[in-house]
Amino acid sequence: YNESLPKLEKFQKTISKPIFISGLNDHNSKISNVILAPSQAGKGRKFFFKKKNSLYLSDNSMNSNKVSMNEMNRTKSDVVDEKIAISDSFLKSKMNNYSKDVSSFSKQLIRETIDYERQSILRNFDKNNSVFEQTCIKGVIESVNKKPVHFLTIGNSEIDIHCVESLLSALEGLSIDNIDIIVAGDNHLPTLDGSSLAWVSNIEEAGIIYSKSGGYGSNEFHIKKRRKFRNYSKKSFSIYDNESFIKYVPNNESKITVGIDFSEVAPIIGKQWVTYNLYSDDHYKWEIASSKNYFISLDQMYELAEQGFYQFIDEKAMNIANFDKWINKDLLSYQATECARNEIKNIMGCFSLLNTHGNGGIPVGHVICYKPSYELVIRFCKIFKDLSILI
Repeated sequence: YNESLPKLEKFQKTISKPIFISGLNDHNSKISNVILAPSQAGKGRKFFFKKKNSLYLSDNSMNSNKVSMNEMNRTKSDVVDEKIAISDSFLKSKMNNYSKDVSSFSKQLIRETIDYERQSILRNFDKNNSVFEQTCIKGVIESVNKKPVHFLTIGNSEIDIHCVESLLSALEGLSIDNIDIIVAGDNHLPTLDGSSLAWVSNIEEAGIIYSKSGGYGSNEFHIKKRRKFRNYSKKSFSIYDNESFIKYVPNNESKITVGIDFSEVAPIIGKQWVTYNLYSDDHYKWEIASSKNYFISLDQMYELAEQGFYQFIDEKAMNIANFDKWINKDLLSYQATECARNEIKNIMGCFSLLNTHGNGGIPVGHVICYKPSYELVIRFCKIFKDLSILI
């Protein structure tokens, strides 16, 4: 257990400094740039969207000779020019005894560009710019305005932000209650490694602190920690959707139990049951965060791609079952329970939407789920919120 990563914090927390993360989304293969920024106590989790791909807040904040990420809506000629430029640079590097292939060289260029962008953005970062206030989306259950199917979406009348479950799960697992999440470029959050571990690692590196009462960037600091209250209900209830169900049982601890059964279509997954107890089990980082998204078959992967989902699949970020074997078994973090743990990860992302003003989140009690879908979990959250009180 790592003391720098609080399992179950009694006071509201945030991150100590801004974090920049950039990456592709596997549904549309576009790059999304994200900044996570500290926020005051009682503010909760908020998303801000900027349509321009750059996260610079004004043209004056960057010099004309600085490298910036390309706009994602590129033409075919832009792509050709880019490939020619990479090839030209690669040939010059070969003359200087560069030993790797052109693919490795291209990836290295992308990493260097993203790293340069990261450092430049964080140097010029000012999240108080009013450009974000017009597109603020609160990370609460009321912001779920579309039926979730293969990912979780929150939004308002102006914009939707997709694929928020892994980030929100990481924030809930780390007790990050107050934070500003600023998204630029594409409105799908990056897939990263297909789990929550990349979010967790970046947050751990930045540091976790108690939320301040005053504004960040000012000389005003909190004197007293702000208590974090949690959702609890005295009433047991269940909801169903065919054979799927979710049941809530009052309890003094926060526990999530998930069961899945793919014995017929994917014996390699089979039946899995996992219970995660926030109070007594090992930390979220070790027990849940590294579980990756998965396909139960190659047929499912191809069908979803035809429907417009998963247009860019990174095999290193997705566990793919092929009846009685894994296509990429070396990616599994938990040999017998990977998929059930991934379901818990996504459920925690949904439960994070019960956070309001830095309070709430995962219910106090035992939540038992069998074959849960996003839609069923969101239904549960809305019912539970009406029945619960803060304790």
